[in-house]
Amino acid sequence: MNIAFPNLFYLLAVIMHVTFLVVLTILMVLSRIMGLAMKKKPLYKGIYVSLLLIICAHIFVFLGEAFRVVVYVCNTLGLIIGCVITYYYWKWLPKDLSKG
Repeated sequence: MNIAFPNLFYLLAVIMHVTFLVVLTILMVLSRIMGLAMKKKPLYKGIYVSLLLIICAHIFVFLGEAFRVVVYVCNTLGLIIGCVITYYYWKWLPKDLSKG
């Protein structure tokens, strides 16, 4: 690792992944509630896949630089899946807010 403070790198990686996990968990719970109220399909369960990908990325961070691409791919896919599912449940919000 070519950085001066490897312990700081790992600390920041932990903070970043925990933040992703907390935010996606909150969005999953809110989307579940919204889905029940609006009688939508339970696609919020796809956020479990997103959480699993981010956990895998977190594990691969500690396995070394050889897995850097895997870390980026897992983080990117996890966040994209979480964003798409969140958009599915919350796309009505901007229209409703613009009405006043």
